[in-house]
Amino acid sequence: ERITIELTEEKRAIVASFQARIEQLEQLVEAMRFTDRDELVNTIDVWKRAYERICIARDEMEEDFQSQLVMKDKQL
Repeated sequence: ERITIELTEEKRAIVASFQARIEQLEQLVEAMRFTDRDELVNTIDVWKRAYERICIARDEMEEDFQSQLVMKDKQL
């Protein structure tokens, strides 16, 4: 009977230990999800700014080409 009580207490301790570890792992997973999300948002923001710069440069080149065409037409 005493051995049964000790085994039951040991099982409860193991269950409590596993439960605590599971909670820690759940918190870790949740923290990683937000960290990864922030990194992803930052990466997307960098890509958006780079695309915006490329679009601005392309628009400036297009305006320059248009002005060159106008100049060429005037010379002819």
